[in-house]
Amino acid sequence: NNIKTLENLSSQVIECLKSVFPNNQITPANIPSFLTSALNLIPLSHHDIDLHINVGQLSSLLFQHGFKLLEQKQNQKARDIFRALLLLNPHHTLATYNLACAEALLGNDSDALECLRKAVSLGYRDYHHMMKDDDLQRLRNSDQFNQIIADLMSIETTNNGCQWRKCNSSTVPTGACPFKPSSGCCGAIPMCTPVPASTIDNVTTPTSVGMHSPLPTTPTVPLSSPLPTTATTPAPPAPSAVSSKWTTELSILHEMGYFDDDLLITCLERTKGDIHQTILQILDN
Repeated sequence: NNIKTLENLSSQVIECLKSVFPNNQITPANIPSFLTSALNLIPLSHHDIDLHINVGQLSSLLFQHGFKLLEQKQNQKARDIFRALLLLNPHHTLATYNLACAEALLGNDSDALECLRKAVSLGYRDYHHMMKDDDLQRLRNSDQFNQIIADLMSIETTNNGCQWRKCNSSTVPTGACPFKPSSGCCGAIPMCTPVPASTIDNVTTPTSVGMHSPLPTTPTVPLSSPLPTTATTPAPPAPSAVSSKWTTELSILHEMGYFDDDLLITCLERTKGDIHQTILQILDN
């Protein structure tokens, strides 16, 4: 199962890269300038290359580039970038929401509404922002858009006024929710974390909610593609008593370059040891 999981992840990374490389050709000469810090391609022969990928940085760079393109009103290019990011991580909430914005700006109402529904299913909850988002203006008179807003209002009511997503994991502290509804905090985790556009190039910590919202800097997460590799992986940290439950899974994640055991164990608990879903959660952090 773990081998299959790694194969699936490698396939997602390659498909993502193909979609952003010119002519779908992953070669050193074709690396898009905004991705150079996340990729290292070394020619080995006429037909083979050594490919090293920082997956966390790749995800962050794609999101921020898509954000910048929306800011620059290059809506079709922004749509393509967010589609590429969703090939890498189909559960990326903000990328899905921003894809909805790009589709709406391009006049693709049905696609935009589909993306909004998916964003909500992934945990997007800020209907206040959705109702005033200029990118979605053309959708506001549609019954489907109004139904999405009504559904979000219903969810907020069910959660006692809290706009954060419920989390069943015992590893999330009860005081995590900042909204403090009168009936008590729901013990949930944040879903959307935008910052002012002026800080896009130096983001380290999220501060609010919305569309033009580059993600916080992700931890370094190197991953080798199925192509030949010669990368040297740092030695993993020594196992602790707390991590003994997930010894096998942590060993696999260490080999892939994930070394923050606190984060890894939290995600493993949430996903019940599913390596693939754990990696997707790490990319969302």
